[in-house]
Amino acid sequence: MNSLLPSVSVLFSCLLSLTAAQSGVLNFEDILIPNTSNCGYHIFLSSENYHGFHISALRASPGAWLHNTTQTQYCHESSSGAGPWLKAVSKPNVLQGYGGELTFKSAIGKDFGIKALSMATHDRSDYYDLEADPKVVVTYTGWDKKGKVVKAEQRVYHPRLGDGTGPWKVQLKGFGGLRKVRVAARWRFKVKGDMRESVERASVYVDDVKYGFV
Repeated sequence: MNSLLPSVSVLFSCLLSLTAAQSGVLNFEDILIPNTSNCGYHIFLSSENYHGFHISALRASPGAWLHNTTQTQYCHESSSGAGPWLKAVSKPNVLQGYGGELTFKSAIGKDFGIKALSMATHDRSDYYDLEADPKVVVTYTGWDKKGKVVKAEQRVYHPRLGDGTGPWKVQLKGFGGLRKVRVAARWRFKVKGDMRESVERASVYVDDVKYGFV
């Protein structure tokens, strides 16, 4: 009787995963990350299936990290303000993509759609000395199973002029029939006395991804 238990358990987990993957909101709260003795984290592996998605970052190392934003004696905001603090919409966890990009790819061979998500970035006050209005440009791109771009859209934020650095709640229309979607963020600014525009990768924090598989 005991020899049957692993098979039943695996079958139940597979069925549960398939059911959960049809539609919902990725808020990452089902992954336990303790911050009791240090800053805990979870790194998504390229082969990991999270609710039907493979999640990756532009930089494979360190990759796509999941942070617990609960501050404790051993894990808290630094004086620089950098880090995941205040970036989560559904607390406590938030996803960060190193290299300024996060990619969600279908792990179950089905098309999906993305209706909404929240996105945030780090503040870069050092750019304020270079230009009065440095901008954060966020690009959302979706591809179909043939690798063709289905939809691409940009949002421009002005952190110094009232937009802050998020989290921004983003509604995405037309992002359906996808096999892959990417969120990429860049700082754009001009150095005083120089007409050329400088472009730097901006940190990407994502939460509350509203999705549906078809």
